[in-house]
Amino acid sequence: KPNKPMKNTKSILLAVIAATAVGSASAQTTNVVARNQFNVAGSTALGSITMKELDAYAIGQSYTKQAWDNATPASQKIALYSKLASSATNAKTAVVTETKDFINVRLVGSEGGTVVAGSKLTQGFLGLGASGLITSSACTNQQTATLTFSDVDQESGSFSGLKGARAKVATLTKAGDLAAINFVWISSTNFPASNITAQQARALFTAGHLPLSFFTGDANDSTNGVVAVGRDIDSGTRIAYLAETGLGALASLKQYVFDTVTTNVSLSTAGTLNGVSYAAGDGGESSGGTLCTKIAASANLVGANLSGVTNYPGKIYLIGCAGSKDATGKALKVLSYNGVTPYYPGSTVITGVQTNQNVIAEGTYSMWTIGRLYYNAANAPKGTDKAAIPTVANALAANIATNSSAGFGGGFTAIGDLKVKRTIEGAPITTK
Repeated sequence: KPNKPMKNTKSILLAVIAATAVGSASAQTTNVVARNQFNVAGSTALGSITMKELDAYAIGQSYTKQAWDNATPASQKIALYSKLASSATNAKTAVVTETKDFINVRLVGSEGGTVVAGSKLTQGFLGLGASGLITSSACTNQQTATLTFSDVDQESGSFSGLKGARAKVATLTKAGDLAAINFVWISSTNFPASNITAQQARALFTAGHLPLSFFTGDANDSTNGVVAVGRDIDSGTRIAYLAETGLGALASLKQYVFDTVTTNVSLSTAGTLNGVSYAAGDGGESSGGTLCTKIAASANLVGANLSGVTNYPGKIYLIGCAGSKDATGKALKVLSYNGVTPYYPGSTVITGVQTNQNVIAEGTYSMWTIGRLYYNAANAPKGTDKAAIPTVANALAANIATNSSAGFGGGFTAIGDLKVKRTIEGAPITTK
């Protein structure tokens, strides 16, 4: 059963800090009480632009960054900000009561963010007393979310109010479109082919593995294997490659996982994530960065590494899909998709890669989605001013959307630069 959100009232004591008063043997006690709490979840693929803008917004609104998981905002997935709203001292007890507003951020996945923003299901956030450099193990404060960043339109994903969804959740309110997220198909640097088509991707992720000859057309490659690796059901990137290739958001997949320690490649195990059960093969990596790192480390695999499969006594190659920002700087081979080479910032592996974003902006390369910011004021912790939630969401969305492609630093195409549009992920691309 999903964890129930923690009850949260203005009277809950969130932190008690004892400090010895100067020149006195007694201690002063400070009680911190939460007023507005903005819990932010969602996409890791968008993280490099959303966390940077969120940091700038919070500091601009006089918040203090209280805890973080990385010194660089663009590399953060977890952050806690606080702002003093009022302070009062009890004349008899000398107890100081501080009332604060909090922005509590943890990005674990686009689809996962939709679930915790659209239902009473929770995820781990930082406790409001957290401070300094932390790790994800500190995220033990189970909360719903009120704002979430998504790689895809909610209706194209697995969690919506639509019939057949993995789990029905409330329809979220969109604050705005943020940017086009550039996705790439990737393999190890020694992969012999240079292109993947939508049909090949559908076949590969349905079967889990195929002979290399399916990609090269060379009968001599039939003893070598190509294996599908991908993301878990919390991921918006997963929805992107399922929608774009025509598999559909709810398709049952056969995805494998690579263990860099044992060097085994095995079918992903069955499990439960955000209250939703999935079968063996339907699992995957929790982040694009991890997927890219594992594929980069897979260049020397042979048939003996592929557990339970004897079809390929020769070499084994992994193929997956990730945001181009996650792939940047890693030793990967970036494949063209349906014959079109993607924009890939920082690539030094493939020659002939586009050096601008025209293939997305002009509509010739289709492996992209529109990042969005959603909110659900009904999910606000008790005591939070619900009217403040759309104000925060709309301001954040506007700040991100007005950026240029160059300002994003690669991996994204600005909304203003796009000369094309699509109604939903996987839909035909048309001119604006």
